[in-house]
Amino acid sequence: MRMSLIKPSLFLALMLMMAVHILSLNMFLPSLGEMANEFEVDYTSMAFAVSGYLIFSAVLLISLGPLADGLGRRVVLLYCLGIFIFASIGCALATHYTVFIIFRFLQAVVVVATVIARAVVSESAPPEQAASLLGSLGMGMSLAPIFGPIFGGYIGEMAGWRASFWAFTLLGLGLWMLSWFVVPKTASARYENAGKIVREYGALMLNRQFWDYALIMIGAIGGFFVFISCVPLVASVELQLSQSQTGIGIGSITLGFFVGNFISSKLTRHFGLNRMIVFGRGLATLGIFTSFILLFLGWVEPWGLFFGVVMMGLGNGITLPSTNAAVMAVNAKLATSASGLSSGLVMFFAAIFTALAGAIIQAYPQAVVLAGILGGITFASFLVAISLRRKTPLPNGLMSSQQQPNHPE
Repeated sequence: MRMSLIKPSLFLALMLMMAVHILSLNMFLPSLGEMANEFEVDYTSMAFAVSGYLIFSAVLLISLGPLADGLGRRVVLLYCLGIFIFASIGCALATHYTVFIIFRFLQAVVVVATVIARAVVSESAPPEQAASLLGSLGMGMSLAPIFGPIFGGYIGEMAGWRASFWAFTLLGLGLWMLSWFVVPKTASARYENAGKIVREYGALMLNRQFWDYALIMIGAIGGFFVFISCVPLVASVELQLSQSQTGIGIGSITLGFFVGNFISSKLTRHFGLNRMIVFGRGLATLGIFTSFILLFLGWVEPWGLFFGVVMMGLGNGITLPSTNAAVMAVNAKLATSASGLSSGLVMFFAAIFTALAGAIIQAYPQAVVLAGILGGITFASFLVAISLRRKTPLPNGLMSSQQQPNHPE
């Protein structure tokens, strides 16, 4: 399927496919305390519904990508949405913690919707236009982490924590029906046997270009997870912020991400993928290092930290549409596999970064320490982006229309 524009109905479906996993991750978070009391477990056990969900999502991303490339994306999407609907009902009806956790982990299959949405975009347009479309989709997706917890908290107060999971059920049903009618039957049954899928997948994992783009994604998104997991402690201990003020601070990175996606949607076709990636990582690095210097010099104010965080979000919004388009274009036959594998790696390393950073911030709950950690992660991804421009030729078809074939950048 090749077309220059995506129809509005398909655009809506793709945006919901990219947002549903984020909503299922954060919408019920305001009710964790109530859920812990009802299931008679401690808060740490209840929080496993989040951390365990992320780990299981990473495993599914790596395994479901090749399945979608082999069997067809639409059929895998519909089956996974069906499981998500069933699991959401199970969570809503659960009366025991163990039963809830089992159904909660089953909900994680909806993560495949995100990678399939990206793969559909990659087949719908040339890479640079795909990056612009992903930027536009990202603007809509970025609303999920802002309004998801707000909506979840509201309906939790009105009808209890189970209301969030009934909302997931309705969302799953609506997305299943929309997908049935508008998602194209792309990439269906390309392989005659499982062995060929495994060989192609193995070749992808050994591809240097794939790892260049994946490492940049790991740095961008890993920094985001480190920030949202560590800033509440810093905000309460050193910055003396209230919960509502901390929530606004957490939302600041999403605001930057929204603007960055808008910029990406407008400029990628003019400047090319690799230039946008380096530009985004450069902005993120400059912003967070500015915050680090200000904090190190004694300007310990909330804006001193959150300025850099907004710039990080801005850089991520500019970077990620291009890296997502590029990582899938490394091997067009395995677009879903590449998207799933890279996303799985992102979640795996984000979990490691978060655990290490959390231990450091627990011992040193200071804004300058958090800015230093974020600066290190961001700068590392910037170095990879520079190395990619200098050493790695662009994948076939990733040059902008203004670039000559013998001059990659």
